[in-house]
Order: sequence, then structure tokens, then C-alpha cells
Amino acid sequence: MSDKMKLPQGDLLLLESEMAQRLLASTVPARFVGIANAESTRTRPIYPYLTVARDDGSGSPNKASNFDPSPNADAKASDLGG
Repeated sequence: MSDKMKLPQGDLLLLESEMAQRLLASTVPARFVGIANAESTRTRPIYPYLTVARDDGSGSPNKASNFDPSPNADAKASDLGG
């Protein structure tokens, strides 16, 4: 499939694109960046469902590198297959 193909958001064929395949094969967690103003930038790692980012206490809470993956304590048993 060509990356130039126009597919609607949510179409599963988007997973076949070169970019999607590269992201799916990556072992580096994705990051989210939030910018409130020029002096305030926060990044957070993004993990698969049932895993959340927890501050490891090692540095600035505004940097993704100071977060570790942690099981989501709020997950319901039905989410875990129980």
C-alpha cells in the first residue's frame, strides 16, 4: 500500500503503511508532548493499554525519561481476561 493513499481515520488498512509498520516494530516507547507556553513543555511516555507511566522520582516530572512503565492499578478484572 502506498503511504500517499488517502484512507479515513480508523481504517485498519492504515496499519499496513510503512510508517505504521516502523512504529509497530519500534522498541522505544512513544512520547506525548504538551506545551502550555514557551517556558512550559512536558513529555510523557505512552505505553500499551493496561500499562501507565509512573514518575520514578529521579528528576523533573516534566521529562518522559523520568517515568517508568507500571501496571494500571485501576484496571478491571474483565480488562485482564478475568
